[in-house]
Amino acid sequence: MNLYFVSGLGVDKRVFRNLTLSPNFLIHHIEWIKPMHKESIANYAKRLSTVIDESEPFVLIGLSFGGIVAVEMHHFLQPDKTIIISSAATKSQLPKLIRAIRFMPLYELLPSRFLKNTNVLFNWFFGIRQMMRRNC
Repeated sequence: MNLYFVSGLGVDKRVFRNLTLSPNFLIHHIEWIKPMHKESIANYAKRLSTVIDESEPFVLIGLSFGGIVAVEMHHFLQPDKTIIISSAATKSQLPKLIRAIRFMPLYELLPSRFLKNTNVLFNWFFGIRQMMRRNC
């Protein structure tokens, strides 16, 4: 069975590197693509899902924001299962602060490297108290 992993913002496929899965699973990591200006999450998820082979049974696995994207994909794909990790299945499950950001386009002022690299502000926002450094 094919497993399609969608990482969260600020992380890549390495976040899943310590998973030990049965050799019966074929693991695929969906890479982020650049969103179009003012693109909806639903449309973005459709563009991102073009790498999924729907002719074989598959499972979607999303972490954090990747979980939100996986849920969007679930609406128009037919996965056997959709698994979300540290994420929200619906808008109402998102914290109020995250929902409020939608109306404050501060994210447009931040350089894209802010989302690609962790930093003190990033760690505070996501509640990370201590980070262990590893060579990747």
